Amino acid sequence: MDVEDGRHFRNVMDDNHPPADWEAKLLRAITDGTVDLLQASHSKGSVYTGAAGVAYVLLDLATSGLHEDPPAACREALRRLEEAEAACDPRRVTLLEGQAGCVALKAWAHNVLEQHALEEQCIRRLSQLADRATALPDGECEVLYGRCGFLGAVLLVRQRLEDPRLLAAPAAELVRQVITTGQRQARDGWPLYYEWHEKCYLGAAHGIAGILHTLLQLPAELALAGSDAANLVRTTAEKLMDCRFRSGNLPSSLGNSKDRLVQFCHGATGMVSLALRLSTDSKDSHHKELAQQFGQTVWIRGLLRKGLGLCHGIPGNGFALLKLHPGELWLNRALHFAVFAIEHKDDLLPEADRPYSLFEAGDSHVLPDQPLLHEKPPGSGGCCVLLGRRIESC
Repeated sequence: MDVEDGRHFRNVMDDNHPPADWEAKLLRAITDGTVDLLQASHSKGSVYTGAAGVAYVLLDLATSGLHEDPPAACREALRRLEEAEAACDPRRVTLLEGQAGCVALKAWAHNVLEQHALEEQCIRRLSQLADRATALPDGECEVLYGRCGFLGAVLLVRQRLEDPRLLAAPAAELVRQVITTGQRQARDGWPLYYEWHEKCYLGAAHGIAGILHTLLQLPAELALAGSDAANLVRTTAEKLMDCRFRSGNLPSSLGNSKDRLVQFCHGATGMVSLALRLSTDSKDSHHKELAQQFGQTVWIRGLLRKGLGLCHGIPGNGFALLKLHPGELWLNRALHFAVFAIEHKDDLLPEADRPYSLFEAGDSHVLPDQPLLHEKPPGSGGCCVLLGRRIESC
């Protein structure tokens, strides 16, 4: 395992073929990893770093055919979510950080168990939490802690409960607020401009990429935000694309000349989803080619040393490669990342900030489906996944 630049391993894997025995290795990792997760303790409750992340994994296993007793997995997820919600910081109201994530996952679990009255209670609870999101300070718009983070909870329940009308009124108000804030702060050729802690971040967690990707998944609400709102989002996305380094990577923040980070929160990884969404909406080849260019950067520099989380670990980068499926090349690459993470788990897990959290360490190497981006891989029909589920032709 040769290390390049102190951040990632040199990628010498042959992407002309999938890794040997990949399916057996992934299924075994699902089984062993789930046991480890259920035995781990968490001091925090959030999806990002706490117990709700374990609940998310349980629900994903239950709904992907990889848990031997799906109803039991859902009930265990609900038990953990009760504890997780109590442990969440009450100031936080997003999918990844706060009570909204726990409540959204509860709604999903109740839906699977066909407990529809309890499911509706969760939706009403989310509607109440939306008042906190709309009351956030004007600049709080990003995905991890801001308005788009609550919109992430809306997108999750809409997808999992298969109802695109859920929470329409609060979603429309939050989208309007995000657009208004971006317009008010516009400068230096940016149609929409956002800062977090007085810095203009560009990536998917705290930055413009994550905000734009969230807005593009809410076209009805975007239309209500103004006749030019969708165009403002698209032109801001083009401005963002122009910020790329010559290497194909994206700076972590505006004006930062260091080409270092290739991970979900900063860099090319988060740009894959945005470029693909633009390609789908505009039905052009240009943005798909951009997505593949970002994916190429992830393939070359994405075998990260820092643990096995979705935010800054190999699984998060593997999911970006998977989003570029269908296509044998990208599927092979995603499988190679998955198997590499599994085979080097013992070396990588101690590098993590929180070894058994979903986004900062190890839960995600057992996760079977595309997580928390509120989209299935393009063209997958929902049955092409990275870790553990059988890959099918769709």
